[in-house]
Amino acid sequence: MGSHSTPERHIILCDKSGSMMLYNQETESCVGAIMTRIEDSAVFNVAIVRDSGTVSLSPRLIPKLGIKTSHCEQFFAENFRCGGDGMLEGIAWAIGQRPDHLWILSDGDVADIPEINRLLSSALTAKPFRVSIVQLGPTKGADAEWKAMADRFGGLMDSPGKEELRLPAPVLPRRSQQDRN
Repeated sequence: MGSHSTPERHIILCDKSGSMMLYNQETESCVGAIMTRIEDSAVFNVAIVRDSGTVSLSPRLIPKLGIKTSHCEQFFAENFRCGGDGMLEGIAWAIGQRPDHLWILSDGDVADIPEINRLLSSALTAKPFRVSIVQLGPTKGADAEWKAMADRFGGLMDSPGKEELRLPAPVLPRRSQQDRN
């Protein structure tokens, strides 16, 4: 009998706040690039975060090989509208999916960064998983707090459309001096 391994679980969380309106195409391209680079045996879900809540491609994780590019394209077309900011709620939703790898796609113009930082730190302490924060648009547009948070979880990645996308190892957050006291 062969061994049966659990498929790796990927959640791709896409920021669709108002500032992301200029990056709709880049978001779609980035999701496509991630999909081509994850294992065929993986399961995944794609979710969009905006003021009206988190909307996912599927109610549950789906096999990578069970999805066609047209499904993702249709999902983005149906959820084209941008506005507001719901990243904190979106990350909470994503953590609830028990990912092995959480991809966060954003331009870095995000509210509630201290709360997001605490939420990710707590979740990673309970169950380590990879966090890849992918910078869409110019890195200089990212909020300084966003950059600091990304550095804590392994750094900002440029949008992967042009170059090879790296899959970082699991990273537990570095404890700050304040956390140690």
